[in-house]
Amino acid sequence: MNLFDKFSSEHSIFKNEVILMPDYLPTDILHRETEIKEIVSSINVLIHGRKGENLFLIGNPGTGKTCCSKYILTELEQHTQRILPIYINCWEHSSRFVILGLIASELDMLIPRRGISVDEVTEKIVEGFNKSLYKGIVVVLDEIDRLFVSKTGDKEVLYDLSRSKENLGVNISIIAISNNRDILAKLDNRIRSSLNPRSLEFKSYDSIALKNILSNRAKLAFYPNILDEEVIPLCAAIGLNHKGDARIAINALWKAAKDAEKKGEDKVKIENVQNIKNSLKTEEEIKKELGKPLDYSIFNDNEKRILKILKKNKEIENIVLYKKLKLTENEKRNVRNILDKFEKLKIIMIKNEGKKRIITFSR
Repeated sequence: MNLFDKFSSEHSIFKNEVILMPDYLPTDILHRETEIKEIVSSINVLIHGRKGENLFLIGNPGTGKTCCSKYILTELEQHTQRILPIYINCWEHSSRFVILGLIASELDMLIPRRGISVDEVTEKIVEGFNKSLYKGIVVVLDEIDRLFVSKTGDKEVLYDLSRSKENLGVNISIIAISNNRDILAKLDNRIRSSLNPRSLEFKSYDSIALKNILSNRAKLAFYPNILDEEVIPLCAAIGLNHKGDARIAINALWKAAKDAEKKGEDKVKIENVQNIKNSLKTEEEIKKELGKPLDYSIFNDNEKRILKILKKNKEIENIVLYKKLKLTENEKRNVRNILDKFEKLKIIMIKNEGKKRIITFSR
């Protein structure tokens, strides 16, 4: 029997493993009804052509800020075609130019990657908005802390967007998200006064909330009677010990199930949770690792050569990279494998655009 036939024939304990993935968006958000109502109330005025309120969502990691924001954008898109919902993660897209370019792209405006100024991108936004039937735009800027790392003025994008109605005639409402309640204090008075957001705190989940969230996910993710009754309380306790972090709790449940599946067990037991406890990492720990300088000693000569080009160019098409490396067709296949490795290590981000792959150096 082929190795993959063997794995395919084995019974999985997962009914739908995607339910436990970090990017999964639930159709029912538990224990955040008040916060959702507040956000909806603030941006609802855009539908009537009035200026929306800017919001600043704060709270510890894993308290539902991102999840609620994405959920509301999805609901907004289903409710009306007159408001354009846009989600941008500033950890992945941290420059003023890129953020404005993404907004222009959502308005179906083509933005060259080079040879265009911020003012020209802004003009594209105005042109796209005026051609559209939109009355307003809701822009979620997740992990805005990243805008404060650069010394090139990337946080100016907050001023661009907050003054867009007065300066450009484009009605934009901003939802900024951060774990750091003091981050806005780093803005100069001009930007802070223009943004003038209302703060909405997402308090950490308690034990009951974490158990309910895990139980809800477990019903969708697993076949019946897969979890021992102590598993969910223990995973909830792990999340509680990480300042009420639901992501950590859900990740603990997923990793425990993977541990059981790897060992060929037909149930997830408390021992599986104990086995994976030390492998769990918080959002801050992951970011700290990503922020460390690369240890080039772990790469071979070919990988170092590719990294040198990527670091110098910051953003490059795969075809251009191949030309710089002067590759044969067989060598291109090897480089594609190396790029996939770099992406898994969070060294680069790859965006597919038709047959092209746009590679962005993110370290």
